[in-house]
Amino acid sequence: MVSLLTPPPSPELSCQKAYTSEGIFQLPESVLVQIFLLLPLEDRLQVARTCKSWHTIASDPYLYREVHLEGLEMRDLVTELRRLSKIATKVRSISLHSCYSHFIQATVVPVTFASSSPNLPTLYAHITTLQPARRKQEYERLQFKLHEHFSDALLNLMDKNQNTLTELSIQNCNMDLEMTDLVFGIVRYGSRLETFNYMDNRDNTLNSPDLLTALVAACPNMRQFKGYRLGMDERVILSIAKHWKKLESLSLSFTNLKPQVLWKLLTSCTSLQDLEIMDLACFNNHTLAQFVNDMCTEADDKSMKSRFQPYKNAYRSNWHDKPCRQALGPKLRSLRIAKYTTSPITLPGFENILALFPNLKILQYETNYTTFDNLYEGVTTHLFELEKQAIEQLFDRHGKVSLHGKWRMPVTTEQRLMAGISSLTH
Repeated sequence: MVSLLTPPPSPELSCQKAYTSEGIFQLPESVLVQIFLLLPLEDRLQVARTCKSWHTIASDPYLYREVHLEGLEMRDLVTELRRLSKIATKVRSISLHSCYSHFIQATVVPVTFASSSPNLPTLYAHITTLQPARRKQEYERLQFKLHEHFSDALLNLMDKNQNTLTELSIQNCNMDLEMTDLVFGIVRYGSRLETFNYMDNRDNTLNSPDLLTALVAACPNMRQFKGYRLGMDERVILSIAKHWKKLESLSLSFTNLKPQVLWKLLTSCTSLQDLEIMDLACFNNHTLAQFVNDMCTEADDKSMKSRFQPYKNAYRSNWHDKPCRQALGPKLRSLRIAKYTTSPITLPGFENILALFPNLKILQYETNYTTFDNLYEGVTTHLFELEKQAIEQLFDRHGKVSLHGKWRMPVTTEQRLMAGISSLTH
């Protein structure tokens, strides 16, 4: 038993014990590497300043194969990227999450009009609402150079790791990355990229069809391409269908596609497992029924070539009676559909989805009553509930697909505008 009168050990003794065979400084290098792997990146870089031996261990490229930077101000982010460029040569993934710029968040600039009167008060707008050319001028006028510094640091890091980098993820960042050379860096150094996630970054970096087409051609190994981009036009989709045969995950949003282009994508990317469709106008009941008809027609043509059937009835009444031998998405497991401003999917459409994707496991459907009210005449909340119940009963009977229905999503700004225009028209 330890006596209460026993004096505590002296600080000198504790320090000496730390350097003995039982101290952390005497741990094997392999153990220290595993410990350093558990540290956040910022702490790991601080540990490297402790002593010479720890600096050597903490500078091992093995420790920086997965780079995750979160919640950093843009100036600090540039500093960390510069540090990494000096020691990281085997990076496999780079993830930037919730990074921001105080300057960009707080900066407003005066807006002038050619026909404005000199007596009117000066109007101001947030800098990110301006057109790219005007934004660039304002950044130069205000001597904001972090976009250039960020581009140099990130491209330097990607350059040194272009043979190992397979994943790049940028999410929920507010740094106006449209003003950087991000896309150039991906095209120049991202030939081995297999995953690229770019979501909720409050800019239009990837809203140019030309940039997206160049990105598709430069990254032939892409497997996951997630994010909502207004620049995904028909040319980009056809390029994806041609070059990304191994694609497993894709997001399509707010794009005016012809049904034939969507058909080409789904029949070409046969490895697709996860698909997100956000307010895609051509993905509707009519198109789905046409897809089922086309798929079954192809199956009929193939069967006719293989075997003569003189008494075969070519006209069928229901999709489940047709010999659909070739599934449109043979490996598709997860499908997410959101409908707010385009025609919603109803019961016949869901029946066709089950026919088109026989291996589907999870279907998530997001919508609200306003979607039906804006686009259909005479819809009531009672009819909306009946439609919802009929769809849920369909999946209960089917039993193989898990339906995650979100039927009461918040009304979007676009829906309010549609409702207002509709009321003015009437």
